[in-house]
Amino acid sequence: MIETLESVVLDSLTVGEKDVLVILFTKDRGKVSVIAKNARVSRKRFPNSLQPMTRLLAHVRFGRGGVLEDSEVIEYHQILKEDPIKAISGLLAMEVLSKVLPEGKREEKLYNETLEFLSDLEDVEDPRIFSLSFIFKALSILGYLGLSGRCSICGRELRDGARFLPSRFTFVCPHHQGEGVLLSKGGFEALIEGKAGGKRTFKELSFLAKRLFLGCFGFIPNTFYFLDIFKEQL
Repeated sequence: MIETLESVVLDSLTVGEKDVLVILFTKDRGKVSVIAKNARVSRKRFPNSLQPMTRLLAHVRFGRGGVLEDSEVIEYHQILKEDPIKAISGLLAMEVLSKVLPEGKREEKLYNETLEFLSDLEDVEDPRIFSLSFIFKALSILGYLGLSGRCSICGRELRDGARFLPSRFTFVCPHHQGEGVLLSKGGFEALIEGKAGGKRTFKELSFLAKRLFLGCFGFIPNTFYFLDIFKEQL
C-alpha cells in the first residue's frame, strides 16, 4: 500500500548509477529513509523535488524498506537555494536534523518548527545566526539540550548572558563557577530569538555549537565548515 506523506527533504544521496537514497522528515512518521528508484533518470516522477529543504508530498510504498514511488512539490524554497549564505545556513539545519532525528518517531512539534524556519529564513537579516538558533531549539525539543531561558541551578531568568555547561548540556547564570562556555547577553538573546547580532555574536554561537556537536554527538556537521567562507558577510 502506498502512503502519502507530507515531508521536508533533509538529504539525498546517490546509490549506484540510477537510484537515490532520500532522507525525509515527515509530519506523520518523523524521519524516514526511502529509496527513489531511477530518480537520476526520471524527471517526470521526481521534477527537482529531492533537493534538501524542499517540501513535498511523498508517495511511499512501505514493505521491507521504503520506496519513494513519486512526489509532488509543495514548496521549493527557490530563494534559499539561490542565495549562498541562506543556502548553507538552511543546509546546515537539514544536515543536523538528518543525523539527530530518530528513525520512525513522530515529532510533529519539531516538524512544524522546521516549516516555520524554512519560511522565515528567506527574510532574516543574518541567516547563519538564525540557523544556529533553530538548531539549538531543535535539540532542546528532542531532549538533548536544556534551553528554558532560566538557570538550571538557581532557576533565575538568564537576563545577563549565560554559561553553557557541557557536562549537563544546559545553561546556568554566568556567575556560577565551573567549566563551560560563556555567552554575552547579546549572544544568549541571539541564541534564543535568532536575531542578528554582528560578528562577535556569530563567533560566540559558532564556538558553542562546535562544543555542543562534539560533546553530544561526537561530530561537527560537514556543512558547518562552509559558514566560515561567509564569515565577513552579514
